[in-house]
Amino acid sequence: MGLLIQGGEMVFNAEAIHPIDFSKLITNIMTSTRTRIKDNNKEAFEQFFTDVPTALFMAGLFKTRRKKNIRILDAGAGMGVLGAAVVQEICSWKQPPTEIELIAYEIDIELIPSLQETYSVCHELCSECGIRFSSQIIQENFIHQSVSLLPLVKKSDQFDLAILNPPYKKVSNDSLENKLLLSMGIDVSNYYAAFVSLVLRWLVPKGEFVAITPRSFCNGQYFKNFRKDLINNTVINHFHLFESRSKVFTGEDVLQESVIYHAIRQRPRPNSLVTLTFSENHNISEIQTNQVTFNELVLPDDPLSIFRIVKDNDDNEIKTRMESLPSKLTDLKISLSTGPIVDFREPKDSLFKEHTYDTVPLIYPEHFSQGQGYVRWPRLNVKKYNALLPTEKNASRLRPDGNYVVVKRMTSKEEPRRVVAALYEKRNTLVAFENKINFYHNNGAGLDLIFAKGLSIYLNSTLVDRYFRQFSGNTQVNATDLRMIRYPSYIQLCRLGSTYDGQLPNQQVIDQLVDEICFHTNE
Repeated sequence: MGLLIQGGEMVFNAEAIHPIDFSKLITNIMTSTRTRIKDNNKEAFEQFFTDVPTALFMAGLFKTRRKKNIRILDAGAGMGVLGAAVVQEICSWKQPPTEIELIAYEIDIELIPSLQETYSVCHELCSECGIRFSSQIIQENFIHQSVSLLPLVKKSDQFDLAILNPPYKKVSNDSLENKLLLSMGIDVSNYYAAFVSLVLRWLVPKGEFVAITPRSFCNGQYFKNFRKDLINNTVINHFHLFESRSKVFTGEDVLQESVIYHAIRQRPRPNSLVTLTFSENHNISEIQTNQVTFNELVLPDDPLSIFRIVKDNDDNEIKTRMESLPSKLTDLKISLSTGPIVDFREPKDSLFKEHTYDTVPLIYPEHFSQGQGYVRWPRLNVKKYNALLPTEKNASRLRPDGNYVVVKRMTSKEEPRRVVAALYEKRNTLVAFENKINFYHNNGAGLDLIFAKGLSIYLNSTLVDRYFRQFSGNTQVNATDLRMIRYPSYIQLCRLGSTYDGQLPNQQVIDQLVDEICFHTNE
């Protein structure tokens, strides 16, 4: 199709139009398939289908333009939309190849007829362009097959281009897939990361891949090894971020932001430029563009190798401000932990809706007062519980009486903020924090009240929330991510804390206080 970006908008290359109405034919195949396949199959494989506009955009990211024979890999092909989009893109080249070979992996037998129909359209399109086209559908587990074949692979069996929308299922530690992946030196927690890592190994030197996956790999401890794999073995050229979770895969319940990324298998170049593009939804009708060096995308001294996707000058300013702050948690002599109480692992007779003289507060996210910045406990008509009975077994998981700053580990799609913090004030009793909460503490004990108030104000600032969104694209707020951001000094946080008594100030006042105390006054 020859998709181009001009002035922030997608335009069509008129020279690339063919008599076959490719998009209409493929869309018709998708529509008829959706009415036929069973939802339980989709849930089993945890794969969400790519629509035609997104597929065509992805195919337009490949750099290769001059090769006589092209081998394409589509891992987890679904209905074949991605592979077909690459075929159409190749047919638009000014110097098209003489032959295209497309290899597709798909284990869902219900999708095979649609896949065959899609490749029939590809064959017809290639025939019109004078290109020999062949396709092969492999109905095998891509992970099993790759681990078996890759150690013996010849260059003639490798691929020039790969495109994929892999399944999102988690890899269990005790699964056969995990054992096979570890044997290849691939240590990942999710199928999509496994697919991308294997696809990378299938490519010829300077071969290219384009993938659409959740954005969750960009940060967090679980995906550290996957990020290192990408950083050490590819040149990343392009990141495209969909800013709406709900509008990318229409009708699907996807809780994470999605990203498209294009990379080339070759030695990394730290100062190479990476194009960052942004759109609201899958129609990719309005695109905003930014460009950064790879060393700005992934900071060279970052031990976690987090991907930071900066949208514009405002985001650059936020990044600069955050990184200018003086303190890490170790400088403040405080720590951050995840709540150690997992309610379903506690005996039912130790959990209570109502607090009694022999129980301790059990704090959940639902105890956060809406927009007021403090923990409201106990709470009437609570969905979970208000109290926990101390026992010998759970004694080590209880915290001493004190002031703590707590942060939700998971926010809903409807909440405007990603980082939501609240102040828990001491109540002359031990306290239990449930696992859906992160809490700041001083060597396991509470914090000075004024300091805790200041920390709560800082965490609830727009500055922190927008900075956090630069590297986190899902609704989960990991303790690892909060540990790596920078903080004001102890004195600055105490000054912030001394500005309010009672409920948290409104957002405008919070942001003004953080700006004045942290960036425009001397300690």
